[in-house]
Amino acid sequence: MRKTLRLGPLLGALVLLTAPNGALAREPQRLINDAIWLRKPNAREFAALYPSSARSQQKGGWAVLSCRVAASGRVEACKIALEAPVGLGFGPAAVKMTEAYFRFAPKTKSGATAEGGYVHIPIIFQGPPGEAAPPLRTYAAGQPAMLITTLPSSRMSKSGSFPCPKTDKPEALCLAHEFYWKTKSDVDVSAPILRASGQTTGVSVLNCAVGDAGVLKDCQVQGDVTAGGKAAILKLATTFEAPDKAEDKTPITDGRIVAMFDWPTLLKAYEVLAPLDAAP
Repeated sequence: MRKTLRLGPLLGALVLLTAPNGALAREPQRLINDAIWLRKPNAREFAALYPSSARSQQKGGWAVLSCRVAASGRVEACKIALEAPVGLGFGPAAVKMTEAYFRFAPKTKSGATAEGGYVHIPIIFQGPPGEAAPPLRTYAAGQPAMLITTLPSSRMSKSGSFPCPKTDKPEALCLAHEFYWKTKSDVDVSAPILRASGQTTGVSVLNCAVGDAGVLKDCQVQGDVTAGGKAAILKLATTFEAPDKAEDKTPITDGRIVAMFDWPTLLKAYEVLAPLDAAP
């Protein structure tokens, strides 16, 4: 069960690898976006590889890997793109788990050969109820994403509500409802767009209404953003499609959506997930 992120305070505040001489040029990675899973670790296998240091500290975490699919359907040559928190063993544990238990079909959904292609695998380590939730999953563009709804009255304060003053309602309170995109850009699309923007620091927030079929409209970009960063985020926004409802079943059209772009984290992840092609 996905755990709701507590983003109220934050949302309230924000409303080439060149081959050396004589070296062989590295072949570009072939990214697989439609792999067919044959096996994932079960609960017992997952628990056995939970990092002991994190468990003793009751910490949750995550890691994002880039792995090559072998002819057997296993994965190999896994690299850690990002892990959080750093230093608690989530990255190495994710690699061990992935290489031991994950299996893919020889063909993708589109009929392409999986062997030799690369898959991106996020592993979320969520401890038992009551333990610390994993850090915000900012390793993908537009993530995390939340639906923001306004309470009918400031007197109807609810757990998790936060101030969101408006011109006509200076004492307004809002709630954040986590959701997951129905459709969004794959890393091979988002990486070049965000890299070309020239922005490398800060956290930007996309703020939009949702129209028919989950299409975003009336979008604004807030927070730390340059002119290039704003243009890149608005371009990516045209590729996003929101679901009908948030995770808690709140209709997505009941409010506005906000989505995070953590520039340093994204660009660091792209070093492994979308490496620049070697020069010819």
